[in-house]
Amino acid sequence: MATTRDCACRRAWRRSSVIVPIYNDQNKETVLEAARKMETELQLAGIRTKLDGRDWLRPGFKFNDWELRGVPVRIELGPRDLEARQATISRRDTFEKQTIPLDELSARLKSLLDEIQAGMVAQADAFVAEKTTEVGDYEQFKQVLEEKKGFITAGWDGSPESEAAIKEKPRRRSAASRSRAAKRRRG
Repeated sequence: MATTRDCACRRAWRRSSVIVPIYNDQNKETVLEAARKMETELQLAGIRTKLDGRDWLRPGFKFNDWELRGVPVRIELGPRDLEARQATISRRDTFEKQTIPLDELSARLKSLLDEIQAGMVAQADAFVAEKTTEVGDYEQFKQVLEEKKGFITAGWDGSPESEAAIKEKPRRRSAASRSRAAKRRRG
């Protein structure tokens, strides 16, 4: 079942990760400098990442904002993390948090993104398999079309008559497709 927390396909991710610095007035420059360096290192490693430098927003707002934008991994970096030479990683798909040493960050982040991608593909494959109904004849096809949601697989003899018969049957349309059709008619 799809939810608002589901991630899109990795190739479609505009950003694979976001760095959210956590600081106060005393350590702002130190944390931001380390975060800029981290951003550069991750980008050089081929990871699409962005440093969220919006200092007028609190970290909690930034966390929520990036989650709503669909970024699969959030990297939190604060003064305690710098002292311990680590970063806190938060996964959007499982909500797990883990700490990773800074010198292992790019390698571990790449494997983490691959793991997230594999999980999403498996979830999508399971969804399609669950929602697909196979039919053997036209009567079954019509019955499934009227009673179920999802996908239908059916044999086709390749004739234009069969295609025309299916196209002429009234189709159940979603509210969104009816809305789009009405907009096209209005101009």
